[in-house]
Amino acid sequence: MIPLLRSTLPWLAVSVFVAGGCNLGRTVDKVTLKRLAPGMLAVGDVGLGCASGGALSPALIALGHRSDGKKEPKKAAALTLIAAGMCSERAAWEADLERARLRYMASNGGSPVLGTAMEDLTIKAQRFHREAAARNLAAYQRVVEVYDAPTEERACPSRLRERDEVLFLLGMTAGLLATLHDVQAERSVGVSQSIPNRVVEGAACLDNERWWGLPAALESAVAGSLSGAVTPSVDPWIGLRAAAAKGEASGLWLGRALQLQTAYSAGRTDDMWAAIEAHGAALGRSAAAGEDDAGAANPEYALLNAYASEMIEFRSDVLWIGATGHRTPLGQLGTRPPEEVPEGELTELFDGLGGDDDGDAPPVDAPPADGDGPAAEAGEPPSQPSETPPGAVSPTSTPTPTANNSAMTNN
Repeated sequence: MIPLLRSTLPWLAVSVFVAGGCNLGRTVDKVTLKRLAPGMLAVGDVGLGCASGGALSPALIALGHRSDGKKEPKKAAALTLIAAGMCSERAAWEADLERARLRYMASNGGSPVLGTAMEDLTIKAQRFHREAAARNLAAYQRVVEVYDAPTEERACPSRLRERDEVLFLLGMTAGLLATLHDVQAERSVGVSQSIPNRVVEGAACLDNERWWGLPAALESAVAGSLSGAVTPSVDPWIGLRAAAAKGEASGLWLGRALQLQTAYSAGRTDDMWAAIEAHGAALGRSAAAGEDDAGAANPEYALLNAYASEMIEFRSDVLWIGATGHRTPLGQLGTRPPEEVPEGELTELFDGLGGDDDGDAPPVDAPPADGDGPAAEAGEPPSQPSETPPGAVSPTSTPTPTANNSAMTNN
């Protein structure tokens, strides 16, 4: 963390010096979008990206402290909050995976005490989902305030320069993520039920062809995840597949990640596997392609691609753990787990681990996760560890705002 601060604080110091008597927040925003953001998005390391977001967000927000937020560099703060939210998501994913592993052990002869450990991990994951929802919500609100859209009065910004479009698009994505994470956190943040519709309206202001099909993917994701939130222009599952394919042709994988997340929320296991397998194939094409070939990963947005690929790998891990008790093996993202682990592989797996050579190896076989599973009932917390895959969102639920969310409800 110290090296990170050493590298980012000079940037802030230079911004303050350059600002002089001018509007500091506006200057920092300009420097961020023109210089900092392109460089951050080109670094394909989610850990570094989210760590930098977490380190910079408090400093940027503090610049507006004495002016009640009026002089806060909101564009820069929104970008860093989105990055910081990735750290919260990663932590929630890890807790969800550990819970899935314990569920597998409990269903294969494990101790009943595992149920208590599963419940504790459920609570741990919910806390990180709450943190991710809060951070993404804060980013979304700043984007709406800066561009004065989407609101009840207007769907699109009156003016949106080219360099602002990517931040506006990421802000709309943050609005959807805030909603989904809040559902997984039992709506403890109180994200307004109006936000999914606003996200669709705002995304429609952008050129779908230019932005890798992601605006259309957001509409389909909202329609598929939150029934009744919007009236989709096309069947959401057809729309998601088309948007994901369009993105992959441009070297961007966020659309595929949204397709997978939406399928997971709706309990459509077959669609989950289709998305995972498609991403595995895209990774193979990208590795074999030249820099300028169709399907090659876009280096300008390496961070977004790394984030999308981690999200897809997490969903794959959940399915692999349900079938085998372990995560997706290295190099096998995009493949399904075998129905049975060959006996020879089991012997190799336990060689050198110590213990009684005559002891029985723990069971590793379980039925594969096939077929369509029911979506989680997000509205009611389970009284005991749920059998629904961690992170699933009910396709029939929409978040309900709480009394302490009046500021956001107006957006």
